[in-house]
Amino acid sequence: MKFYFVRNKNEFDALLQIEKHKIDAHSQYINQKIPGTKRIFYVNGYSYVAKKQVDFLCDFMYCSGFPNVNWRERLVCPESGFNNRMRFSIHLIDSFLNLNSISNIYVMEQVTPMYRFLCDSYTNCVGSEYLGNSVALGSVNNLNIRNEDATALTFAEESFDAILSYDVFEHISNFNKAFEECFRVLKKGGRLLFSVPFNSSSNKNIIRATIGQSGEITHLLEPEYHGDPVGDGEGILCYQHFAWEMLEDLKSLGFRDAFGILGWSNEFCYFTPQLQFLALK
Repeated sequence: MKFYFVRNKNEFDALLQIEKHKIDAHSQYINQKIPGTKRIFYVNGYSYVAKKQVDFLCDFMYCSGFPNVNWRERLVCPESGFNNRMRFSIHLIDSFLNLNSISNIYVMEQVTPMYRFLCDSYTNCVGSEYLGNSVALGSVNNLNIRNEDATALTFAEESFDAILSYDVFEHISNFNKAFEECFRVLKKGGRLLFSVPFNSSSNKNIIRATIGQSGEITHLLEPEYHGDPVGDGEGILCYQHFAWEMLEDLKSLGFRDAFGILGWSNEFCYFTPQLQFLALK
């Protein structure tokens, strides 16, 4: 499995050109897996999480319509239940975070299969959800779910070896304050690994909505809502799609380096180039 590291749009564009023949071959390979009718289908490959060869389940859920496939959210491992994005995340955790079984880890989710998997792997793993004013920050509700606001974390400085965040920062209007809080609670040498909606063709973040001092929301683009694991089913507002300036923002807040990690694999069924981000304190 080969990973590529990119720090700005120029590096990303150059990489796409250099590896164009490999990416084109990969695209041809995965397009051949799509059936001629809209139905469930399976793709054989090696599950990094299950450590065995499996038939990954795939369908047309979350896609824009047949014959398109949302590869990022499908290709579900029958052993672990993890999709393409989640399996790639675990591969990155093992490859780049330098963790051991007693490392201190904060995960910006708590009611998910990913969090339960990480708790089984790491003794000192803490997770949370944003529960608003229902319970005090740093406290748990009657379901033992911890309430944390990413812009005002209750943890002490230098508490964690790693922070993991998957599709969270786009839901925080003051995202730089959330990045600053991550920097504060990471130990020296700590690492923030995260995914966000990302526009690789833009240098500037795309701001979709803003929130005023009194809490009023101004929509600059058509409102976009994503699934909320602890919400009432209405979804949670997306305030921005990120772009390459995000990496410079992280470094301006004190991180000594920040870069994207890109990878794809026929063998592991990481279909289409997957992109996540790592910031180093």
